[in-house]
Amino acid sequence: MRTHQRILLLAAVLLSFSLLAGCTQTTTPTSAPSTATTTTKPASTTTQTTQPVAKPELKYLGRDATFDLSNSPIIPVIEAATGYVVNYESLPTGADGEMKLMMLIASGTSYDIINVPATYFDRLLAVNAARPLDDMIDNAPYLKEAVPPESQSWVRVTGEDGKKYAVPQLHPVDRAVSTIAYRKDLLTAIGAEVPNTPDEFKQVLKQVQEMLPDMIPFTTNKGFAAPPIESGFDVYKDWVIVSGQLVPNQKRTEYKAYIAYMRALYQEKLIDQEFPANDNATRLRKFTSGNAFMTLFNNSEGPGFYSALASAVPDSEVDYIPFLKDSQGNRGAMATSGGLEKACVIPKLAEHPDDAMAWIDAFMANFKDIYIGPEGIDHKVENGKYLPIMPAFSVHDTVWWFMPAVIEADVFDWWQARVRKSAEVERGYMDTFAMRTPDVNVVTSFFIMYPPNAEFIKLRTALSQYWSDEMVKVVTGAVPFEKYEEIVAKWEADGGSRYIELANEMWKANS
Repeated sequence: MRTHQRILLLAAVLLSFSLLAGCTQTTTPTSAPSTATTTTKPASTTTQTTQPVAKPELKYLGRDATFDLSNSPIIPVIEAATGYVVNYESLPTGADGEMKLMMLIASGTSYDIINVPATYFDRLLAVNAARPLDDMIDNAPYLKEAVPPESQSWVRVTGEDGKKYAVPQLHPVDRAVSTIAYRKDLLTAIGAEVPNTPDEFKQVLKQVQEMLPDMIPFTTNKGFAAPPIESGFDVYKDWVIVSGQLVPNQKRTEYKAYIAYMRALYQEKLIDQEFPANDNATRLRKFTSGNAFMTLFNNSEGPGFYSALASAVPDSEVDYIPFLKDSQGNRGAMATSGGLEKACVIPKLAEHPDDAMAWIDAFMANFKDIYIGPEGIDHKVENGKYLPIMPAFSVHDTVWWFMPAVIEADVFDWWQARVRKSAEVERGYMDTFAMRTPDVNVVTSFFIMYPPNAEFIKLRTALSQYWSDEMVKVVTGAVPFEKYEEIVAKWEADGGSRYIELANEMWKANS
């Protein structure tokens, strides 16, 4: 019922705008979208009449969808707010999605809007499939208010020619972090202290191994991700500045020491011996079933995490390892969010480019109501906090897939209404936000908001896969540690040297 009332309300607002527009003489430029009216002047009279032009049905291609696109309750809300009917299609997940996107572009398939992760946008730009949008953006007032001209987001979608090739969607989450969750009840039971250095961390794992021999001391994923440990070796950043030059971890002695440490943990069976085969579901299941003392924990993994552990081990308690201090006593973390969530492209092959931008601008004109709904119906505000009103708020569950942009100044406050839908969702996010203490240096990936560079992106993709694969081999002993420098040399020879050179050129050009 509330959804029906909301649609009627939005439709009424749109009707009132249409009536007001009908009272005013309208001149239609040839490039205007079909939201405008056409003006005709019959030969026999000077009276002008206006007739609305039917809006075309737009074709929209988006990233992978985890829900039934044909049935999402947010679609009629968006249609009522924008006045457009849109035919939505989704890409497959992961690497298959990027491959499918490139195949569709190569085949000449036409879409009016392609709204995909920023890395997919980079590919579209590289194959010259994206349309420059500067003139359209100038005529999109609500979009310009949502994403101001001075926003760094625009830089990320600007080509080497200085033109904007997408509408940027800033990640709504304010730099969340990931950590390691552990069994606080067991830490107390074995008489151990919360570790603050790599040596202390290893000592805790040894105590677990000795006193709880049936438990996996620490389980993680196939990339042996462990943010608090990375902090302890000052290797949580992807680039550091040394003597006025950017240096990647591959060229740092600190990273070699980190790999040596992780290798020692594996050799001493303090890390899950099956970690190279672990997907995220597997490592989480090992922890929530009561079989592991610690696990990598991503901020979005709260749903089902705490309740599953409580069901398996009713008296269990969960806490999180702090980001460890390095040799200088500093702590740091790489944010898992930040930068762009997506980039909304109007392709060169779009049949209705002006209408596509009109849809984007209308979306932004009604963004708050589409995103979290009307106050008092879908959400409420208490003590400055946005809270969902359930079950009405559930209409907005899938809105993230459709959004072309966000109102950057306010979206983080509004986004928090989404995590407050469930105690486990809220806990997962808010617990990790709480770890951003003043003594933790939280950074984002160095080039996350830089203009795309096709050569740099290609090198980064190939080199990162090679490096990750080789480091797993070194950690597990499949490759001797003595081969580490040979791996670095091959990384450099296969493009790493050029990668570093490009990074420094980009940094200096944008500093």
